[in-house]
Amino acid sequence: EICACLVGSEMCIRDRLIGEFIGTMLLVLLGDGVCANVTLNNSGFKAAGPLFIALGWGLAVCLPAAAMGGIAENFPASYNPALTVALAADGSLLAGKFTIGTVIGMIIAEMAGGFVGAILVWIAFKPQFDASSDLGDSLRGIFCTAPGVRNIPYNILQEAIATFWLVFAIKAACGAFPLGTFGVFLVIVSCGTTFGGLTGYAMNLSLIHISEPTRHAQIS
Repeated sequence: EICACLVGSEMCIRDRLIGEFIGTMLLVLLGDGVCANVTLNNSGFKAAGPLFIALGWGLAVCLPAAAMGGIAENFPASYNPALTVALAADGSLLAGKFTIGTVIGMIIAEMAGGFVGAILVWIAFKPQFDASSDLGDSLRGIFCTAPGVRNIPYNILQEAIATFWLVFAIKAACGAFPLGTFGVFLVIVSCGTTFGGLTGYAMNLSLIHISEPTRHAQIS
């Protein structure tokens, strides 16, 4: 019980930051890996479709949460700066004893983990990337989102609506019913099937990815 009597201690905070880094890294590795499978040439799942992506992203979010979420007691897994801020605002972090420094540290860990996860996707699928040079800008869809209709103010509103549902559902629905991480899976699949066609449902600042690691960064 590494944090049973040490709520708010340096050990507990360190473990939470490690958990957020590794959890977000796995989230991006699994989630972007689904997009790579559907997009790249010479992939066994090429053109599997948007439902495949929605299901894959649901698993990519809930499984790391299940694996890493208990690494530090009284620190719920987040892997998303928007959710981290919401957990801080309602006192869920550190049983209401969080500090601003802890929240900032979690956000930094999440963003760093997302970046590393994207690099791992590029490494894992390097042969398929090499065989997909004919896809051009479509390759960026593996690592970043784009609106179906480009209208920046409206696109921001669309992302805000999707992010509201994400945070509300996780905080309200998953807290009201004993769904655990399966509830998170349902929420993410719901977001994907409802909002995925609008802006790609990023909903997460920590998804900082690189579309071509040696050239430039993309923000999901």
